[in-house]
Amino acid sequence: MAFVQIPQIDYPLIPGPAFPGMLADSGDHDIATGIAEVALDVGLGVVVGSVTSPGFGTGTAGASGPSVKLPASSGDVANLLWGVTQYLAAREPQPDIAPNRYRIGDAIPCVKVGRIWVQVDATSGASLVDQGPVFLVYSGANAGKFRGDTGGGTAAQITNAKVLTGGLAGGVARIRVNLL
Repeated sequence: MAFVQIPQIDYPLIPGPAFPGMLADSGDHDIATGIAEVALDVGLGVVVGSVTSPGFGTGTAGASGPSVKLPASSGDVANLLWGVTQYLAAREPQPDIAPNRYRIGDAIPCVKVGRIWVQVDATSGASLVDQGPVFLVYSGANAGKFRGDTGGGTAAQITNAKVLTGGLAGGVARIRVNLL
């Protein structure tokens, strides 16, 4: 890949199509806030958590929004899915919790309805295909990432989601979700 070099900064001449957590267009979106129960990155599917301390919701959308975390079971995906964590330009990765951008207790915008770029599971064969189904990984190191199949029993389908632009394992894909 060719780069234009500016002292201390490199810019790719041909950038990738998008990055995880980026809104895919300027159309209608429904975005709700969740409070990070664990350190989280962007472009991940999150579910309602269980933290009930001050500043957190109690599993329902309270004044601060519910606490959110990565899914841990197929039931989490089916019953507690809150949204997809959104990228904000002002939120850079935090060196002490890398590659995450959000610390425990941070307010996170989560896309509930709309089109968003997501992280694809890095496991071999985990690609998402155009117009295909969307599955959310709930087990292992790739929990919160998306794929196009059950991943051998480690991912559950999001029934109100569809792939708009497919992506390869470890890359990004554009999906449409409607979690209302």
